[in-house]
Amino acid sequence: MGERSHWKPFKKEVATCQACLDLSAENLRWQWRKRSDGKTNAEDRHRVPLAELKNSAKQCCGCHIIHQAALVVLEHLNSHDADISLEYLTNKPLEGLSIRLETNLDAHDQSKEIEDARNKAGFDVSEVFPERRGESSDFYEEGLDAPVLEERPACTVTTPLYEIFLSENEDCHNKPPTWSAVRTRPLRHEDTSSASWALEKLRQCEGHEKCRRRDDGWTLPKRVIDVGDNSKANIRLYETKDGEQAKYVCLSHSWGTPGGGEPLKTTPKTLNEYKIGIKFEDLPKTFQDAVDFTRGLGIRYLWIDSLCIVQGKEGDFVTEAPKMADIYHNAEISLAAADSPNCHGGLFRCKKTRARVCDSTCSRGHPSVYIQELLYINYLVYPRPFDGPYEFRSPKSMSPLIKRAWVLQEFLLSRRVLFFTPLELVWECQECAISESGHTTISHNAKKQLDESVQGQDRIERLRLRWQTIVQIFSYLGLTYKTDALPAIGGLAKRMHAIFGSEYVLGLWKDTFMQNLSWKREIVDSYIWADGLDFEHDDVSLGVPSWSWASQGGPITYNLGPSLAVFGSLEKIIYKSSGDEFTNVSHGLAVLSGYLIPLELRDSGFLQIKPERIVPSGIEIEFDKFLRPDGMKAYMGRTLFVLPLIAIPDRARPEPNTKPVNISFLVLEPIENRKVPHGHIFRRIGIMQLGLFQCLPLRYFIEKDELLIAALERVLRYIEVLKMTRKVRAPLCSAVEQMYYYNMEEDSYHSGHEKCVGMPIREIEEHLGKEKERVAEWNLHQKRNMERKYKRVEVVIQ
Repeated sequence: MGERSHWKPFKKEVATCQACLDLSAENLRWQWRKRSDGKTNAEDRHRVPLAELKNSAKQCCGCHIIHQAALVVLEHLNSHDADISLEYLTNKPLEGLSIRLETNLDAHDQSKEIEDARNKAGFDVSEVFPERRGESSDFYEEGLDAPVLEERPACTVTTPLYEIFLSENEDCHNKPPTWSAVRTRPLRHEDTSSASWALEKLRQCEGHEKCRRRDDGWTLPKRVIDVGDNSKANIRLYETKDGEQAKYVCLSHSWGTPGGGEPLKTTPKTLNEYKIGIKFEDLPKTFQDAVDFTRGLGIRYLWIDSLCIVQGKEGDFVTEAPKMADIYHNAEISLAAADSPNCHGGLFRCKKTRARVCDSTCSRGHPSVYIQELLYINYLVYPRPFDGPYEFRSPKSMSPLIKRAWVLQEFLLSRRVLFFTPLELVWECQECAISESGHTTISHNAKKQLDESVQGQDRIERLRLRWQTIVQIFSYLGLTYKTDALPAIGGLAKRMHAIFGSEYVLGLWKDTFMQNLSWKREIVDSYIWADGLDFEHDDVSLGVPSWSWASQGGPITYNLGPSLAVFGSLEKIIYKSSGDEFTNVSHGLAVLSGYLIPLELRDSGFLQIKPERIVPSGIEIEFDKFLRPDGMKAYMGRTLFVLPLIAIPDRARPEPNTKPVNISFLVLEPIENRKVPHGHIFRRIGIMQLGLFQCLPLRYFIEKDELLIAALERVLRYIEVLKMTRKVRAPLCSAVEQMYYYNMEEDSYHSGHEKCVGMPIREIEEHLGKEKERVAEWNLHQKRNMERKYKRVEVVIQ
């Protein structure tokens, strides 16, 4: 994006040709432009009607090229006319000249064309305000009755993004100097079954320091598929010898849904049969393509989970699943069936996506120009967790493979991945991510979480932030069986354990346990991401304790800011284990040390924290389970409990001068008929946040931390600044619902909206003095091992 200027829109007059804007990068970048009405400005790309471009093409070579490119795209639009959008993309992965077409179709007369567009990958169909025949504004201005206007429902159909480029294989020295938007690219193969490009990237990758193996061997998994050394060789399931070494390839694919095209599986009944041989024609299409490509790479062995792990209750999934971290990491390369929703979609695509729109004979001696469809920028990119559900674009424009939870660890643990997309091959290794057409179209923000460079004192905080990032991404992904949540992330946990050395239990780490408890349920339309899988799992037992995020069976979120203070600690965890600690653990009891504070949910919806009788305004419990409108009644009038967890920055109010702080509390309910010698066993039911100053009556749980002292001192310092600048009412911090400000006339500090009572400066100073005394007293009692008024208790959570 270029520099934004609301008051100085781009003027087309700076270009020699106002239709193509001289194909200049500066002229065609996203910037402020005048709208078609000529009165208002908006940030936009350059738009030009097809008819105008056609007329200009008779005199301008640039317009001729764009017009020819538009005609290529128009063939896919089922329309005779359209508006052309040109933009020089400054985003590094897609940098260059792009073109897309837009047209409005009548919802009644052209319903078939609209429906066809909805079913095409990359096309976008959006409803627009009904077009009205006639203008009514003039009638209203003159005080006349407006006529009845005819409404015409319409839809805007937008094509995928195409790029216009020069081939790096041709001589481009005579490109006009004004064509700075037209970049040079390699020509993609347009047939992803060819292994030549992958072999070239593999040779280059062998020189990457991060991609080299850390040991001397290539130990094979327990079973692999022997594809032979030529296309006529017999295919069989091969059980390897202990320590046997050889290169092998992994296949990453979507299993599909039960009853909807599940893959070929090895079972106890078919194991011996498959060891003798597997007919090529019996393999589903994706498996067939994987066999052919593995042979093309010159590698003999292929690992496919459904065939190399014996499935079913009598199979060996329990013992083989924990090995997945090593299986994918040790593979020479992983092949990703990115464009197939199940095992029958295949790997290979042969699609003509490129056209020569102008050669040297028609471009007045200029180099040949090409157009080709661009791979959607987010097709292979996991969203950043803090972007929320709106970052999850239309499922039609994203790989069906990366929506699957099991696949996340397959991608992140593999040293190299080759993605078979609808348009081209995409390569990713530890040091490089690039497509056949030269675009860096993939960037896993989760990949860097497995970076092995860990430094001393930051180890615990790095572990927390990296794991929370991975868990947030993982929780949005689809699982056919929700009980697979922990096994499906177990390989990543094992890898994190190797990096950080912390002990892992049921989705959380002991070193960061209190921080990891601060997850909350995320409300999101399930169809956006996980293909319509139901995230509302009421009354479904997942065999996971309530304190683990995995008990949700759906999206969760963390506050990924720094942890300013931790209140309480983990004493121990009691759990069942049926083998591997990363994949086969369930039903854990967490014993915490902390401050258990009673809370009551009133009929009015207000919370009352007892015994201090605090009634915080506008605070709600964020329940873990989906509660229907009448579901809240079950908790009305009951005594619940809150346990302080951590202090975090208020992300909604990032004011640098006051740095507001929130306290996260775990909300618990006692489980009937479940007790331990010192009290109840509790179940987690939600999370709650209070502002730090709302916790003044409960400040004892802060113990020796000087968090509150620092906050009060910041407020007083800022008030002094406001006094010196003589601002009577200056905002300290703006928020969605709240504002903190100092009122000089009343010499008070206000918190909240207008109904909130201001806090006099004298009272702030008194609170500061009392807090300093309290911290000093706490430290003294700690030093002399003296009894305190408020003490931690043991809290057992199931």
